[in-house]
Amino acid sequence: MRNDIRDFLKEPVPPSGTQEWQDWQTRCRALGEESIPAFLQALEDGTEIEQYAALLGLRLFGYEAYGQGYGRDLRYRVRAPEEAEAKIVKPKITPEP
Repeated sequence: MRNDIRDFLKEPVPPSGTQEWQDWQTRCRALGEESIPAFLQALEDGTEIEQYAALLGLRLFGYEAYGQGYGRDLRYRVRAPEEAEAKIVKPKITPEP
């Protein structure tokens, strides 16, 4: 994974509706579509902060992406814009209930 993508995913996502949120979105888009595989990998292997950033980043690139469940039952449903079916991703690190 590129260092700039790794560093971006480690940063907390700012609250929506703020200038920082708009800046975050601009920076995310600037990473380009080549960041998508890293975002998908972060959903599976990343920390909670990285998973959240990856989830929102995928949405900015047109993916349908959301979490279902909590704790050990957490799963992500991810569907690329050109795909008919969603993929289920089970993260290795899950939030504690």
